[in-house]
Parts: sequence; C-alpha cells; structure tokens
Amino acid sequence: MDGQKFDDITRALATGTSRRKMLKGLTAGALAAAFGLRRGVTTMAAPTCRSLGEACKPGPTGTEEGTCCSGQNLFCQKVAETGADRCECATGFVRCNGQCVSISCPGGGQLNTITCGCDCPTGTELCDENCLQLCPTGQSRNFETCACECDTSCSVTGAIQDPSTCTCSCPSGTEECNGACVANTCSGGQTFDPVTCSCQCAPNEVFCGGQCHNPETTCAGLHNKIFNIECCNQGANPCQNPGQPSGRCKA
Repeated sequence: MDGQKFDDITRALATGTSRRKMLKGLTAGALAAAFGLRRGVTTMAAPTCRSLGEACKPGPTGTEEGTCCSGQNLFCQKVAETGADRCECATGFVRCNGQCVSISCPGGGQLNTITCGCDCPTGTELCDENCLQLCPTGQSRNFETCACECDTSCSVTGAIQDPSTCTCSCPSGTEECNGACVANTCSGGQTFDPVTCSCQCAPNEVFCGGQCHNPETTCAGLHNKIFNIECCNQGANPCQNPGQPSGRCKA
C-alpha cells in the first residue's frame, strides 16, 4: 500500500467514514487485482494444435502443417466447398477411422480400409514384412527362412527329394525295390529282377565266367564238346571234350 492510500484511510477514519464503506473499497480492489492477474495467465497459455477436420492456419509458405498437430500426417489446406483452411490428410495419406493412414503398404501389401492396416492379397501370406505366394500342396512355410519346405521326407532309403515338387526318386543307375534304391545295371546278359532286387539270368541259363550261358545251346554245333560249368567258373572255355579231366580246362 502506497503513502497516498494510507493517508486517505487515515483521513477517512478521522472524519468518521464508516468502517464498512472502507472495507468494501479494499475488498473490491483486491478482487480486481486478482482478476487481472488471472486474465494475464490465460492470455499467456500456448495455442492448441488443430486435429483432422478442424479449422487451421497455414504455415508461412503454405506447404507446412501450419497449426495442424504434428505427427498426424496432416496438412492445412483450403476446402473446395467453403474455401476455408482445414486440417486434412497430407499427400499419400487417406482418412480412415478418424486418422490419416498411408495408402502405400510395404512388401506388396494392400490397405484394408476397415481395419486401416495393411493386408496381404488373396493367395499370399506375410513373412518377414513381405507378401509371398502360398506354398504348393504338400509344402509349408518356414517363417524363419520364409522358404517353402516339404511336409514329409522320402520314405525310400537312398531316394532324393526334389525341394520344389517334394517328389522322391532314386538316383540314376538305381531303382526302387522293397523300400530302397538298389543298383539296376546288370552285365553279362543278366536282367534286373524287381522281386529279388538283383540281377538274374534267364530261368534256363546259368551265370558263370561273368556271362549268362544256356547249357543246352552254348556248345551246340561244336564237335564232341559239352558245356562244362567248372571250366566256365575258372574263366576258361565252357565247351570242353566230354572226357577232359576236371581241372585241366582248355582255353
């Protein structure tokens, strides 16, 4: 309180001015001071940013967010119907469920306008942020490597599985027989027998000296010669004289 106000109060008391009138004046002054202080605080508050669809003021160059809230993909632009400035979605974004979402989805995805998220197109599935074609029948996705892998392995021993078709086949020179890949390349006139899984001569032949022989016809037309299996097993001429001692086969 300054000196002038103090003197006024002193004189009022001296001249008999009622205390009630004096107190009324002091109370009014206090309220005015408090109200003025409160108004000063209100005018100093920071302006609130504008959300999607609200009126706004454009930035200095007309290309910024202006008074639109940052981080919401907004752009303060004129509305064609009214010409007023309003916060709308920036280029590359669309309004979806009250927010601005990107129309571009990574990895071949498509924007779902109901969920406002990115979905993979029909016939594809998401793996490592990419939409990949579904695996063929008999294969499943390995979501660690994103590769399609066969659901089952080969049941035939020694078979090789094609990773693209998951079919199993025996290597060249072999064939499946009794659940295994066995050699089917035969020599000396033998043929592969799928029942025994081995090379066999014809039923009327014998295998000796690395060759299939028919004892009835091998020595036919040779004078005084008969088929000798012992000589054949020694690698000698199987056709020998009937009286030739065993172990003395002629070439």
